[in-house]
Amino acid sequence: MLGVLEKNKIGGRATLAILIGLFLPLVKVLAADLYVLPSNKSLNIGENLSIAVYVDSLDQALNAVSFTISYPEDLLRFVSLSKTGSIINLWVQEPKGGNGEVSTEGIVLNPGFTGSRGKIININFKALKPGTANIKFTSGAVLANDGLGTNILKNMRGGIFTIKENLIKEPTIVSYLPTPKIFSPTHPDQNKWYNNNNPMFEWQVPEGVSEVRLLYEKDPNAMPTVSYSPPISKKELKNIPDGSYYFSVQFIGEGIESNIGRFKFNIDTQPPVLEEFSLSLQDSNSIKFKIKVKDELSGIEKIDIYLDNNLTLTTSSDIFEDVIKNVSVGNHIFKAIIFDKGGNSLTKEEVINVPQPITKTEIVIQKDYTLYFILAFISILILLLILVIYLTKHRVEIIHKEIKREKIEKIKADLKKHLKETLQNLRHDISLLDEDPKLSQKEKELYHEAKNILEEAENKIEEKLKELE
Repeated sequence: MLGVLEKNKIGGRATLAILIGLFLPLVKVLAADLYVLPSNKSLNIGENLSIAVYVDSLDQALNAVSFTISYPEDLLRFVSLSKTGSIINLWVQEPKGGNGEVSTEGIVLNPGFTGSRGKIININFKALKPGTANIKFTSGAVLANDGLGTNILKNMRGGIFTIKENLIKEPTIVSYLPTPKIFSPTHPDQNKWYNNNNPMFEWQVPEGVSEVRLLYEKDPNAMPTVSYSPPISKKELKNIPDGSYYFSVQFIGEGIESNIGRFKFNIDTQPPVLEEFSLSLQDSNSIKFKIKVKDELSGIEKIDIYLDNNLTLTTSSDIFEDVIKNVSVGNHIFKAIIFDKGGNSLTKEEVINVPQPITKTEIVIQKDYTLYFILAFISILILLLILVIYLTKHRVEIIHKEIKREKIEKIKADLKKHLKETLQNLRHDISLLDEDPKLSQKEKELYHEAKNILEEAENKIEEKLKELE
């Protein structure tokens, strides 16, 4: 019986071993570790502590890493970061340090990273006072390159560092590295705006510098993290977006470092925006205009107004409203050129016509009363002649009865003679007007009317004289 049980026991173990052997290949252990190296070290006050953050992922490719590390600010001062040699291809969050923390987040592009000691970043501290500095991970994640974003982080290991006071007083190492003095040949004035988005920066590298760290950011307090060793003395940036930035340079030597030099530069590559443009005639020879513009980055430098390519008016305001007076008749080219403080400009040009003014002509007639007197004289004379003829006829009839025929004939002859002389004199006076070139149209009409009246008078007088016969 014991033999049977022992036999069954051995058979059960064999079966379990077979089942474990069958399923074991199907279960894949996913594990990754985050850690710092070195993990422990003793150093003296004033010495630099350089550590690196690594990741191990032996069984599964990873494609993303993120973490936050804490450090005691009373014992360690954060100095700088470096991404040199990192496995990260794309930084979701740029590495940053300060206020007791160092953090970052990045992506490793396909096919990801598999293996050990995949460097993430380098971190540099300076020892401040004696004590035990515990650098530890407060959060972290390592995501698998499995399309699901599986967190495969298993362990996070920080480091413990002992800071001691120097028992043997060594000569204090004095840093003779000066603060970098930065100059820009493309953007020399830090207060001005430029429309060049490829700025160049230069500086002199002094003796004892083995590394230069650079950075450009909108934050004026950002720490330079891009390392160049051997050091470089100039750097050109390409296709920088519009805005204000700070270019930072720091010198690193053997156990020494400089203060950070910073240089502000401003880029504006866009022309001003025209919001309003109106042009009209205020009166017969004045042009009224209104221009409203804006420039959100550098601001408006000035607005120049040209009339027929002659600079007429200028202002530094973003609203310009005025009148150009005494403009001659005809077509004129009105042109406005708007400049911003970055050197960009906008031109607006239109043709405006100043028409011939419509004037109210006041016709002034210089009255010459000569013809009026002549007409009045002729009319009165005719009336007198008619009256004389009428009276003469009446008188002749009376006399005809009282005196002889010869006396009547003599009277008729005398009357004809006087009448003809009078009419002849009038004709001569009126004919003088034919030779006068200064007669206006109105005077000519009056002159012809006078001639017609005289002819009618002659005809009537001839009829009356015939009646006397």
